[in-house]
Amino acid sequence: MRVGLLGGSFDPVHIGHLAMAELARDRAGFDQVWLIPATAPPHKPKAVLAPFQARLDMLQLALAGHETVRPEAIEGSLPQPSYTLNTVKALRERHSENTFSLILGSDTLLDLPNWHKCTELLQNVESVVVMPRPGSVVPSPDELRQRLKSDIPVKIMNDLPVLEISSSWLRRSLENGHSIRFLVPRSVEQFIKEHGLYGFGTLARGSG
Repeated sequence: MRVGLLGGSFDPVHIGHLAMAELARDRAGFDQVWLIPATAPPHKPKAVLAPFQARLDMLQLALAGHETVRPEAIEGSLPQPSYTLNTVKALRERHSENTFSLILGSDTLLDLPNWHKCTELLQNVESVVVMPRPGSVVPSPDELRQRLKSDIPVKIMNDLPVLEISSSWLRRSLENGHSIRFLVPRSVEQFIKEHGLYGFGTLARGSG
């Protein structure tokens, strides 16, 4: 089975994440896409995140009933910080019948050469699929090969819509008492409310 891996904090998961996962699955021809919440993202060492289990629960709610896009909790059992190389190696050990590819936003692609043991990481995946993100310019194929120092296939999905939504914007909206209706699945909105995440329980308006 060909699996695309989409990692992130998912704090909280929103429709942009879900659309990215489904579009990547469809356009890149993956059998499944797995969304992997990080326990301790190495690029956000000082970030204060919602608990890992809460972020995983929200992903499970958002993806309930979807067989081809699902959450993967493996980083909850791996050493911190959450290096993608360690995650991919662990997945390959547990699911040796599968091949894995990385799904990245175009804003993340330029930083990929700086990731922990990037060369070894690229040797452990089949391809890299790049999804468009607001305000980022994707290098040419030749420039990418030079930056990555690898001939790994890189599929750039230039013809897809760009959804200008982020988890940080959603958190600020909730902290300021604004609605996030239709920007996250209804089940996720209810979970945030019931657990008082991001200030929702005390400040949010229009949640009826």
